[in-house]
Amino acid sequence: MASGRKRAMLRHMLINPLFAEGLHVALLRRMRLIRSEDRAEARRRVVLGVSLAWLPLAVLATLAWLGLGNPDAAGFFSDITAQARYLLAVPLLIVADYIVLPRLKALAGCFGGSTLLPPSRQDAFLELMASSRRLSAGPWPSTIVALLAYATVISLAAALPPAEWAAWQSNPVTHARSLPGWWHLLVSMPMVLGLTLSWVWRWMLWVRVMWRLSRMGPVLVASHPDHAGGLGFLAESARAFTPVVLPLAVIVAATMAHNLVLTGQTAVGHEATPVITAVLAVVITASPPFLFMRVLLAARHLGWERYGELARSMGLVFEARWLDGKTPVDDTTLERPDFSATVDLYGIVTNSCDMRLMLFDYATIVTVAISALLPFAPLWIAAVPFDQLMDKLVGMLV
Repeated sequence: MASGRKRAMLRHMLINPLFAEGLHVALLRRMRLIRSEDRAEARRRVVLGVSLAWLPLAVLATLAWLGLGNPDAAGFFSDITAQARYLLAVPLLIVADYIVLPRLKALAGCFGGSTLLPPSRQDAFLELMASSRRLSAGPWPSTIVALLAYATVISLAAALPPAEWAAWQSNPVTHARSLPGWWHLLVSMPMVLGLTLSWVWRWMLWVRVMWRLSRMGPVLVASHPDHAGGLGFLAESARAFTPVVLPLAVIVAATMAHNLVLTGQTAVGHEATPVITAVLAVVITASPPFLFMRVLLAARHLGWERYGELARSMGLVFEARWLDGKTPVDDTTLERPDFSATVDLYGIVTNSCDMRLMLFDYATIVTVAISALLPFAPLWIAAVPFDQLMDKLVGMLV
């Protein structure tokens, strides 16, 4: 009975996502504003997000510009930061739910019902998956994220003097916050910040999952061909977060572009911002699997000891048979299985000797770095004169 119940719980865990949907998504589903199909659901959420974050700003700015005669309100449409946040970052952060969460679920699911964990730890694994869902769902996580978002926005608004507000956010006569400015403060900014904080919370939960799994006594095989004891698949976790890295890099790049436009500068000479963004993206996304370093180190040391002795014993037998003249060398020597068996064994021993301690691969790191650097590319393309750019392109092709 107990084993049947455990199998049922494991099937339930594999069917359901590792991280539950946020409270706002559950409410939208109950209100029939999103459908069960992922594509239709994502489309509705994106439309709803843009309709709340960007569309009212555009309408209010247009009314203030054409209806109230405030020419500064037209600056909203040329505000690079606002357009990037609410037309690009918000939809991308929403769509990331349907890309990242299934990937993380698949990675965590590799531990369930497999030999990676001892049978005695399967109950602890199921409890870990259940607790992760509880911590990612319900009213408390969503409420805390909303409170943090509004607290941050209000603090920034209080610290920023009216003279530093964007022109379209203030009334030119009273110098008070305009209707677009109030919507930006109370709806748009908290929304993009809330989406960002939600992903920060999910990343923290993923770190918790990695930390707890690393302490469940995973059964590692030092000679595994992935050179990671069988945990090489976790290196993909960094790549799984690239759909989140891209919109966050868009926000940083747009802020940088806005500042460059205000100061009349070009991106040339400001390479530090994209480099720091890429480095932070790589470190943050690739670091959770490093929590397995302790068990990997123990497995490698044990592998060196056991496989080293096995290789030595095999080598002694091989040399005694073929180098001490006990076995004659003739035309049939190359057909003997001793050589292939020795080569195969030494290949296995080599795997244990080459076992790595950090679960990452360079292709994944490059993918994350490109995702972080891609939004900055237009800034450098705009900084290079068109004729020089064409000359360089022609030079590369010729």
